[in-house]
Amino acid sequence: MPDFDVVIIGGGPNGETLGSYLAKAGAKCLLVERRDEMGGGLITEDNGGFRFNYHATYSVIDSWLPAFSDLFLAQYGASVIRPECQLHIAPENKPSLTVFKDPKRTAKAIGSICSKDDEKAFTKLYEDLVELNEKIIIPWHYTSPLPPSEFAEKLGKSEIGRKLLHIVPLSPLEILEDYGIENDTLKAALIYPGCIWGPDPTQKGVGQMFAFFVYRMTNSGLYHGGSHRMSSSLLRAYYENGGHVMEDTIVTKIMVKDGAATGIRVDTGKEQKEISAKVVVSTLNPKQTFFDLVGEEHLDSGLASKVRGWQWDEWAMFMVHLGIRGLPVYKSTDGDGKSGVLLQLCGYESLDDILRHWKDCRTGKVPSAAGGWTITSEIDPTQAPSGLHIARMETQVPFDAENQDWESIKDSFAEECIKNWKMKLENSSEIQILKRFYYPPTYTQAKLPEMFRGSIRHGAYIPEQIGYNRPHESCSGSRTPIKNLYVAGASTHPGGMVTTGPGYIAASAIAKDLGITPWWPVMPLLQKSREAGLV
Repeated sequence: MPDFDVVIIGGGPNGETLGSYLAKAGAKCLLVERRDEMGGGLITEDNGGFRFNYHATYSVIDSWLPAFSDLFLAQYGASVIRPECQLHIAPENKPSLTVFKDPKRTAKAIGSICSKDDEKAFTKLYEDLVELNEKIIIPWHYTSPLPPSEFAEKLGKSEIGRKLLHIVPLSPLEILEDYGIENDTLKAALIYPGCIWGPDPTQKGVGQMFAFFVYRMTNSGLYHGGSHRMSSSLLRAYYENGGHVMEDTIVTKIMVKDGAATGIRVDTGKEQKEISAKVVVSTLNPKQTFFDLVGEEHLDSGLASKVRGWQWDEWAMFMVHLGIRGLPVYKSTDGDGKSGVLLQLCGYESLDDILRHWKDCRTGKVPSAAGGWTITSEIDPTQAPSGLHIARMETQVPFDAENQDWESIKDSFAEECIKNWKMKLENSSEIQILKRFYYPPTYTQAKLPEMFRGSIRHGAYIPEQIGYNRPHESCSGSRTPIKNLYVAGASTHPGGMVTTGPGYIAASAIAKDLGITPWWPVMPLLQKSREAGLV
């Protein structure tokens, strides 16, 4: 008799989601985590009363997340604060632009600094983004993807489906051109949120990813109390339903016998032992799962070749965390975006500045010290001591910076970032920095090895690594060629960004294979999309 029905490797949001669904369905589940706490990228650490979110910070899909209602996460403390001002950009000697949650308000702001044609083009783009996301793209995040040819055939039968088929082959820049958006500041304000977490602006074949990120990153927010509150809520749901946990435990082997996974071998630091299971699930990246833990000898040539050639993100993240006295007020020609904005762009004066920054990252050059800033405590006062604030900045950098050591250059680079930030403030002389913590991409890999080379999505978003091909066609929909072995991390469909889609999809597949009746309803948007024949 196996020790557990389901053993899950990795206690990030996908592992926690998967475990919570299956444990509530009656499966005996074990979550095994290398670190001393669960959550993966949902990390919030206290530094003298300042809560610094080292990785995941922005919640992009909480309002649609099945787990929120299915697992009653709100009663466990999970909530999101979504400010009205989503993004602000104030180029030097040009009118500033604020992007709001309310698209009509954004359109009005666009009309005040751009042509009426740009205002109409944005309105049309946004209307299409809402329809595409709510009818196809978001439901697609919570179901096993179809082979591209079958998916295209389905989409081709409806007007909205054909609209998606039209933009999928395009690059993000081509999509803006296709809609007739011409103003440089507006292009910058759309390309930045649409591409910082996903596709390269010039990459063809990722139109649906760009459409998702533009829509959700202009409707995003902060996890109340810090991003770890989301992990804590998922973990409480898991414990409430009888789930088991092993922390500070390294998985050294996925045991395979006669072509089937039979359990795992672990090192607790005190002992090494084997744990048997009916099902093993990995939320790690493909190389960790298939080469390090399974062994290449158990893989067919196609899967092994894909894992060997797996492409990591072309850029990683550099973060600046500051505890400050004084509330920053941004320069703004229209009065909007001066405070309370979720994402303030600092150091970019044009679309070309953004494109040049990301091009430098791809070639290994240390880019400009520009990026997006958030005063997290202004949106959520619980994240800083009373009367004080947190300023947080993220920017994209190469993991290997021209063969330089990030440890030796991180301080000077961060100081340049701070300098660019202060230049955008009306009251920079009033801001006093009390705490500093700089977080280069090498820290990301050290803290979370599954994010190899700082790859926060466990692998690049390119046509060969999204949808049905993520991580490989033989693993699409969570199952792998190795019987009883499943994958459910950010390197599987639909990817990262705490959508919990990989865990949700795997829960349905495993429940079916174990003969467990799912207790959870089909996600309403997914049900509508299926009824319409769209996914």
